[in-house]
Amino acid sequence: MSAKLARRLWLKLGPATRLAVGLVTLMVAALILSEFFVTGFLPNPAEDARRHRSLVSRLAAAQLLEPLQKDQVTAIREVLSGLMTQTPDLLSIAVASPGREAVIAGDHRQHWQLSPGSPSSIDQISVPVLAQGQAWGEVQLAFKPALPPSLGGLLRHPTILGVGVMVLLAFVCFQLYLRRAMRYLDPAAAVPDRVRSAFDTLIEGILVIDRIGNVMLANAALARMRPDAGPDLVGRHIDSLVWLSAHFREQKRTPPWQKVLAGKGPSLGHQIRIDSGHGGVRTVILNCSAVDNGQDRVQGCLLTLSDITELEERTHKLRQALHDLNESQAEIVAKNAELTWLATRDALTATLNRRTLMVEAEASFARSRAIGQPLVCLMCDIDHFKSINDRFGHAAGDRVIEAAARELDQAVGERGLVGRYGGEEFCIILTGLTLEQGLHMAEYARAAVEANVRGAVSDDAAPLVTMSFGAATLDPTVASTADLIDRADQALYYAKRHGRNRVTAWQPRHGSAEVRDGPPTVPAPIETVDERAH
Repeated sequence: MSAKLARRLWLKLGPATRLAVGLVTLMVAALILSEFFVTGFLPNPAEDARRHRSLVSRLAAAQLLEPLQKDQVTAIREVLSGLMTQTPDLLSIAVASPGREAVIAGDHRQHWQLSPGSPSSIDQISVPVLAQGQAWGEVQLAFKPALPPSLGGLLRHPTILGVGVMVLLAFVCFQLYLRRAMRYLDPAAAVPDRVRSAFDTLIEGILVIDRIGNVMLANAALARMRPDAGPDLVGRHIDSLVWLSAHFREQKRTPPWQKVLAGKGPSLGHQIRIDSGHGGVRTVILNCSAVDNGQDRVQGCLLTLSDITELEERTHKLRQALHDLNESQAEIVAKNAELTWLATRDALTATLNRRTLMVEAEASFARSRAIGQPLVCLMCDIDHFKSINDRFGHAAGDRVIEAAARELDQAVGERGLVGRYGGEEFCIILTGLTLEQGLHMAEYARAAVEANVRGAVSDDAAPLVTMSFGAATLDPTVASTADLIDRADQALYYAKRHGRNRVTAWQPRHGSAEVRDGPPTVPAPIETVDERAH
C-alpha cells in the first residue's frame, strides 16, 4: 500500500477515531516504558513458567528421594502418577539411572527431546538425584511449551488476549468520549450541518475563519479549485495556507482577512492567482466580509473565492479576436485606400486619371458656382513631344511625361487638382484662385518644367523640354465644366500656334486671349486674338 493511499484512508477516518487510535497507541507505549523502568510491572509468562516448573522439579526430586533409596518401584510410579495429575502442563516424567530400567509416567519417549549432557530448558528439565552422596540418576520432566509455537497460539495466550481486550475497550471508550468532546473542541461542529450543506451548493469557494484565523468551514466548491482545500482544512490557521497567502506575501501586503478581523470593514475585489495543485494556475476574485455577533463585534471572517479563470481566458481570446479584427479592418482600409488610389490615379504620373479628374472637377465647379467662389482651369501640353518619342524612344518620352507631371504637382500643391487628360496633356483645376493668381501659378509651373525636365531624357543631346498653358476662369457665361475646360483648351491651342512655351488666358469680352511669357513673377504682354480662330 502506497503512502499516498494510506494517507487517503487515514483522512477518511473521523477526527474522533483518529484521536482514539493515537491515544491507544500512547497508552500501549506507556505500558511498555513502565515495564522498562519498573521490572515486573507487566506479567512475564515465560519467567513465571520457569519458576513454577523449577519448583515442580525440586518437589519431584524430594518426593522421589526416599522411594529411590529403598528401591521401591511401585512407590516411585505412584509419586510420578501423582505429579502428572497435580501438574496439568507436565507431559511426561521419568526416573532414569544407568544400569537400571527407567520408571516412566506418560509418553516420555515422544516428549523427551533433551540430549544427554545438555543443559535443561524451560520445557525440558533434568534434575540429578543423589543416593548416599553420590549421583544415582536423574528425574526427567517434559512440559508443554511455555510459549505458543504458532502465531495463532500466541494470539490466544491469556496475556496477549488480556492486552488486546484492554486496547479494544480503551479504543471504544476513548472514541465515545472524544465524539462527545469534539462537539466542543472540533471547529467544524460550530457550523450546523444545514449551513454546511447550503454552502456546498454555491459555485463560489467559501472559507469561514474564527477571530484568531482558524478555519471553521470549507465548502465543496473550494475543494474543486484546490484538491487539498477540503474538510481537512478545518482547524488549520489560514496563514498556513500558502497557496492562498503567497500572493500577498510576494507583494508585501497585509492579507485582507487580517484587516477584516481587525475591524476595518469588508475588503472586496482582490484578483489573485492561486496554484490549482495540478501544475496549473487559477485566477480568482477574493472578497472578505466580517462575521459579527449582532453587536458589531467581529467573531470571524467569511472569504469568498470566485473562479474567473475561464472568463479571463474567454476575455483574452475576445480581446485577441478584436485586436485581429482591428488589424484586419486597418489592413482592409489600407487596401481600400490603395485600391482607391490605383483606381483614381494615372499609372505613369501618379496624378488623377481623366475619369476621376472629371468627377472632381464637376464637384468643384458646382461648389464654386453655388457659393460664388473663383475657379480657374489650366490646360497644358508638352511642346514637340512627338519628336522626343521619335528621337529618344517611348521610354524617354514616358520619363519626360513623369517628370513634367511631378513639376506640375509640386507647383500646384494642395491648392488644386492635377490630372492627366490624355497623352502628354494635363488639366489643372484651381479652386479659390482668381485668373491673375492662376496665371502666375501657370508661369511658375512653366518655368519649372523648362528648368528641370530636360534631364529626364538622360542624353547630352536632349532638347529643351517646355510646356504651353491655356487658362480659363469661371464666369456667368460658362455653362458647364466641359465648357470651362474647352475654353482653357482653346487658349492652349492658341499658345501652341503662337510660339509655345507660354501661358495664354482666354478673354471672352474681347474675343481674344492674353499671352504671358517669362518667369512667374513677371507678367507677359497681352496679345489679342480673334475668338472665332479658336
